[in-house]
Amino acid sequence: MRILLIQPPRWNENLSIVIGDQEPLKLEIIAGILPNHEINLLDMRFEPEELFHTIESFNPQIVGITGVTC
Repeated sequence: MRILLIQPPRWNENLSIVIGDQEPLKLEIIAGILPNHEINLLDMRFEPEELFHTIESFNPQIVGITGVTC
């Protein structure tokens, strides 16, 4: 199964300074426990323009997205 996991883009630059730009570990853990699936992890904090291109080229069957809550 093709699964696209998305780290959304920054919505507040000040929050990025406080929290920092860290690895999307939550999504990497999910990808790691699904070894029999094709996983694509898109970090939109660094590639915000790639969403539609990734969806068209990868053609995911499932899309998961994470976020930050304070």
